[in-house]
Amino acid sequence: MLYENEYFLIANTDGHDNASHYRIELMDNVSISDEDAQAVTEISGLNENGRLIPIEKYLRSSVKLWSGEIMTVKLRCENCCRLVIIKNFGSSRISDNSDETFDISIDVTDTKGFCKFLAQLGTCVKILSPASAKEAFRGYLHSVLQIYDEE
Repeated sequence: MLYENEYFLIANTDGHDNASHYRIELMDNVSISDEDAQAVTEISGLNENGRLIPIEKYLRSSVKLWSGEIMTVKLRCENCCRLVIIKNFGSSRISDNSDETFDISIDVTDTKGFCKFLAQLGTCVKILSPASAKEAFRGYLHSVLQIYDEE
């Protein structure tokens, strides 16, 4: 899998129930195995409410390949960030507003990766729901500000 010019292998490792992410260029002591690879469309450890999910949905919902439980988040975005939102989450659940903004519902993993993604968009994006996502983002921003308050 290619992600922002970095190649990753996402697989199940023997003896583990969760999916593992390996950045190819950081791997060492790699060898070719005589065992046949198994093509899969679902990987254990990539789940939504206890069910396996298709790898495509996982890749679309995991921001910067951070893993976690998948939740649906509704955002209000300024049109200036439309391309970056579509690139990361697709355009199937966009509704345009009359004020140069659009709303979108996205499935994302509930992690710091999503908070970091939102932070880089600044005031161009606002979480509308759920309340738990708003609170998690507030907590993330508060922890960033705290390191500057300690000076």
